[in-house]
Amino acid sequence: MKVVDLVPGQVAEIPRHSAADLDADTFWRSYVVAQRPVVITGAIADWPALQRWQDTEYLAAHAGDTEVTVARTFNPVPAKAFFDRAEKLPLAASLRNMADSEPTDVYSMPAFKLPERWLADLGRYSFLPERYDRRPILFPRNRVFVYRNAGTEWHHHGIDETLTTQLRGRKRVSVFELDAQTRKEFTRIIRSNLHHVNGGAKFFPPELSIVKYETIIEAGDVVYIPPRYWHGIDPYDNEIGITFAHCFRSPAEGIRQTLRWVGNGFK
Repeated sequence: MKVVDLVPGQVAEIPRHSAADLDADTFWRSYVVAQRPVVITGAIADWPALQRWQDTEYLAAHAGDTEVTVARTFNPVPAKAFFDRAEKLPLAASLRNMADSEPTDVYSMPAFKLPERWLADLGRYSFLPERYDRRPILFPRNRVFVYRNAGTEWHHHGIDETLTTQLRGRKRVSVFELDAQTRKEFTRIIRSNLHHVNGGAKFFPPELSIVKYETIIEAGDVVYIPPRYWHGIDPYDNEIGITFAHCFRSPAEGIRQTLRWVGNGFK
């Protein structure tokens, strides 16, 4: 199941910024406070995970006794549709099964807590010092996703900032923001899954245009996704993919924007 193209809109490239040229204050002011998505390249070149996690057997050997939820489907919204088809399995065995599967097989392990040894392979982001990297309000600070040929349905986070770090594989990321005019209609259509119906584009009012910011990310790339931005994700290859999500608290103005957003009728 590919989801990105099910929502129509004009397409533009997500801006890119090299981590070597991105200081903490610029990241905070120009992207977080301004609520602008960006792809940050070269941000995790020194993380051991970037090399070690290409080896499935290394990951399995250091998975400990972690159990994960595994389904042979993409990640739908609401999540209940996923969990109705999922089972709880040991992480190590699931990774080995994925490695031995056919190139077109579909596997998804949605957000789970990293095993301690995996966590030790991660580093810090040079552009996110501790003074900005405050504990998130709603979402876990760190979680990881493992998949093969499994995309993620369009959804958004109402609060907290997200850094999506690709550690293995490639995927297509698309994000867009809704204004007061488009929010009600687009939210209703997507949450009703009308975009999955044959010819689903006809349900989107043609006069309500959006701009979808898209890119292909590969191992080593980091995407900043502001809260309230809808995002959909499709795999871009048939390999095992691993994505690490790090969340941190929104700035005060971002929290005020969310409260206004809720107060203006978002449900």
